[in-house]
Amino acid sequence: MAGCNNPINRSILSFVIGGELSEGSKAGDAGKIAEVEKAADAEKVAEVEKFSEAEKLVEVEEATEAGKIAEVGELADAEKIAEVGEIAEASDLGKTTEIIYGTDDIANYTYNLVENPGPLAEIDGLPIKNFYGGRYNVEVLQEDRILFRAGNGSNPYGRWFASNPPESVAKVRIDTAVKPYWVNPKTGVCEGTSPLSKVYAIKVPKGTTIYKGPVGSQGGVYLGGCDIEQIYIHEPWKFKVVGSWNLR
Repeated sequence: MAGCNNPINRSILSFVIGGELSEGSKAGDAGKIAEVEKAADAEKVAEVEKFSEAEKLVEVEEATEAGKIAEVGELADAEKIAEVGEIAEASDLGKTTEIIYGTDDIANYTYNLVENPGPLAEIDGLPIKNFYGGRYNVEVLQEDRILFRAGNGSNPYGRWFASNPPESVAKVRIDTAVKPYWVNPKTGVCEGTSPLSKVYAIKVPKGTTIYKGPVGSQGGVYLGGCDIEQIYIHEPWKFKVVGSWNLR
């Protein structure tokens, strides 16, 4: 049993145990450091992935916006090209008898959008744009005349008329290109509505200046046409309503 009390043996044992503990501590610290480094790396990877995803989303959004802008640009260019084509055809009309805007009746009108816009190009709201190709004639009535218009049930007045009473809401919308809502193409804001529920017969007095021409298209089903005549009167507010009835 003396060996168990040998101080040298205790020292050796303490040294060995201490060494093992020291090594164990080092190993534990190294393990913890490795775990911390792994966790840090995992966080970095996660951040990189999140950033990468964010970049992808931004790229997708930018691409989408770019696509939208491109589409708008293409539409705008197409409209400009169409306008230029129409203007070029109209300009050539003075030299030839070629058909423009689907018809060769431009010679029947004193005014048109390209060669001679006339007084309707100087009025606020540019009513010339509502005529087919900007074509119209001016007439001063030599006698009283009954003209007709479709409108809502509360207001019989407006600036646009027809020589014959309208037959139905659908025909008014299609033939005379009356939209239910008028949206500004630049802002997307609705600037007015055109509800249709009644027909009004209005007596236009002798001496009134009227502007007559074919109906311009408003796009979509609101076709108008060179064979459908409409009449513009600038200030008809005091004319007498001589009849009204419901519009089907």
